[in-house]
Amino acid sequence: MIIRCLAFLLPLSLMSFMTLAEKIKKDPEYQLSKAAYFLNSNPQKTTQLLNQISIADLEKDDDYIKYYHLSILAALRLHNLATVERSFSSIFLNVERKAFHENRFSILYSLSVWLRMKSHYGASEKALLCALKGANSESEQMRGYNALGILTRHEGKHKLAEQYFNKTLKIAKSIDNKKAVAITNNNLGVMSLESEDIKQSSAFFKRAYSAYQMSDYESGKMNSGINLLFSLVIWGDKSTYDRIYNNVEELVQKYDSKTKNAYFEWVKAFAMVKFAKQSLTAEQLRELQASFLQIDEIGLQKLLKKYAAKPINVDVELIHGSVSETKSLAIITRPWLKKAIECNF
Repeated sequence: MIIRCLAFLLPLSLMSFMTLAEKIKKDPEYQLSKAAYFLNSNPQKTTQLLNQISIADLEKDDDYIKYYHLSILAALRLHNLATVERSFSSIFLNVERKAFHENRFSILYSLSVWLRMKSHYGASEKALLCALKGANSESEQMRGYNALGILTRHEGKHKLAEQYFNKTLKIAKSIDNKKAVAITNNNLGVMSLESEDIKQSSAFFKRAYSAYQMSDYESGKMNSGINLLFSLVIWGDKSTYDRIYNNVEELVQKYDSKTKNAYFEWVKAFAMVKFAKQSLTAEQLRELQASFLQIDEIGLQKLLKKYAAKPINVDVELIHGSVSETKSLAIITRPWLKKAIECNF
């Protein structure tokens, strides 16, 4: 009789367990946590999971804000800029919610990224300044100042950009964030190249390269390494160039980025002409012209054309457009955006 009862109870227990499991899967908080888990490793998966959630089920303020915030972060990682505006609108029209103020810096920082990616630099700058008002840590302040430095550099405001980068560097050193120290020194090095202060640019790139070595951030080390090699060729420091060349080449081969590969090929060709006094063949010049088109950063294209193209004896054309171009934005038809960039909450 006992065996029969157990046989009857087991299926009921299994059914109860399965029902509970189904409820957990449908629970918005569980789904949001799962979506957040995949954000950095697989943002496409995050988007898919969010699409399975019904907005009507987001009863808690935390869940509502978290849903749209995750949607924005995933879309930015995937460069799906067209899908972002509705999410921002949903958040900024509900700024009275506690969850908004708890995530204020991150939300406004994301807004500034979206605006910058759409070339709305003035509005992006205002969003960042508003974000800094709600920064809750030195790390957030550092992140905000670094973004402002990059943005104002894009706008051609080099003195202001330098001030922001120096603020970033001061905080990074105070909290011993070697990665941020490296990033900031690299940014200052690029600005020095643009200002034709080659000695200073090499010094900044050396500091960046050294800090990246200690931070174990290889892609950053590669980027600052190529920048350092470029500045060393311009400066004429062959001994330092030869000393770090192999390490940088190894990183370039490891990451195999079209833009970085093209940049590295240009630096190698420049060094060949400058240090070895060699002239490039017609085939090599054609290859450099083709690789120049693989470089999608106009700022980098300008630096290569300014310093390397003439010595190498190769003609190149910059990609269309300008990083300093600012597009107008119809704020009057976007009340949520007006509230955001005026910091009206």
